[in-house]
Order: sequence, then structure tokens, then C-alpha cells
Amino acid sequence: MPTLSRMSMVSPSTLWFLDAGMDRHIPEELGKCKSLKILDISFNSFLGPFPDTFRSLESIGSFIVEGNHLSGPVPTWISNWKHANSIRLSENQFSGKLPSLKLEYLTTFFADANQLSGEIPSSICEAKLLALLSLSENRLMGSIKEIFKGCLHLANLILIGNNLSGEVPGYLGQLPLITLELSRNNFSGFLPNG
Repeated sequence: MPTLSRMSMVSPSTLWFLDAGMDRHIPEELGKCKSLKILDISFNSFLGPFPDTFRSLESIGSFIVEGNHLSGPVPTWISNWKHANSIRLSENQFSGKLPSLKLEYLTTFFADANQLSGEIPSSICEAKLLALLSLSENRLMGSIKEIFKGCLHLANLILIGNNLSGEVPGYLGQLPLITLELSRNNFSGFLPNG
């Protein structure tokens, strides 16, 4: 079987290295796998930021790196991933602000248990198909007054354990939410009727 650093020569469409005991930095050669549609390297011990070559993963649909020790900001170039439908970054050490998620096919974005800070980007609902959003256990702050108003497919919104504040907006009751988790923040007011 080829090693991770030789994968660009094989150019697979799917790579699963779930809980494979891998550590160190993610090999930059992975970013040269132009036909890669699914990458799951979750629950290993990868360190550091994403290789810059990942900006070229234009065919990526499902990107799963949960449960590693990845750090640094979530790069703005993930908006280049025009076919991405699922991005899972939970249980790492990512910091800084969330980038804009202007991804037409994105349905799932998980970034729980990181060190993300600042406000949730007002453009988040430009991912028109977004249905599952989990940003729990970060350092996010500010109001959600208008943030999710345009997320017309949002079924699961999980924001537990941040520093979010302000009134819980009434429009949340008009969204197709199945799960709404807002505990351990600084919200005021009442949960909307849905």
C-alpha cells in the first residue's frame, strides 16, 4: 500500500486513514491529489496547520480531520472547495476567526472543541444548503441576531459553550430546526416557538 507521502502519484478519489496511529504534519503531497473527493484522516495525531497545497483540493466533497492536534487559523482558501458538502474540523486546536463559508453544496460544518474566536461570520448562510452546524466549545462571541436568518435548511444548530450573547432571535422558530443547543452562553430572552 502506498504511503501518505506517495499518494499524489496514485491520485485516488477516496482516502480513509481513520484512527490509523499517524502523527507529525500532514504530508503536503496529499494536496496534489487532484481527484480526491473524500479524505478522512480523523482520530490520529497530526500536528500543525493544513499544508498550503490543500488549497488545490478542488474536487473535495467530504473533508474529515476530527480528533487530531491541528492548529492555526482555518484557512480562507477552503472557499475554493466548490464541491465540498461536509467539512469536519472538530477536536483540534484551530484558532482565530471562522472564514466565510460561501460553498454552494455545503450541508455539514463541524468545528467543535477548538479555540475559534470572534463573531460567527454574517455570510455563513451563503452556504444555502447548510443543514448541520456545530461550533460548540470555542470562544465565539457576539450576537446571533441576524446570522442564521437565511439558513433555510438548517436542521441542527449547536453552539454550546461559547461567549455568545444577546436575545435569542425569534426567527429561529421559523427554521426547520430539529436540534437547537444554546446552553453555556450569555443569551437572554426565551426560546422561540417553532
